[in-house]
Amino acid sequence: MNTLSWLLYAADVSRNLRSVVGGVMFLMCVPGLVGLAVLWAFTLFEEKPKTPAVVTTTLWMVVAFAGALVLVFTPSAKTIYMIAASEAGETVVTSPEAIEMMGDLKAIIKKRLAEELGK
Repeated sequence: MNTLSWLLYAADVSRNLRSVVGGVMFLMCVPGLVGLAVLWAFTLFEEKPKTPAVVTTTLWMVVAFAGALVLVFTPSAKTIYMIAASEAGETVVTSPEAIEMMGDLKAIIKKRLAEELGK
């Protein structure tokens, strides 16, 4: 598989990945927020919170933050399709035939501009 194939594959997967991570992140945030509320209540009543509660709440929030990072940095399928088109276009434009044609086209444009400016 070439780069273009992998980009098309990633475009298809990104839709599902964003949905799954968004759902998991929501499910992780709810217990994390409840844990923070409990820790806040312990602090409010000047009691020392239990260590497992602190560790569990911290773990929930770290996982939720990691999920948020995945959501932020996972491009949409549309973006990946545009990248794939860019890769394909670059391959076409950098081919020897295209380079030769661009040189000829450049010469035609220069000639036409000279004719227009000369009039």
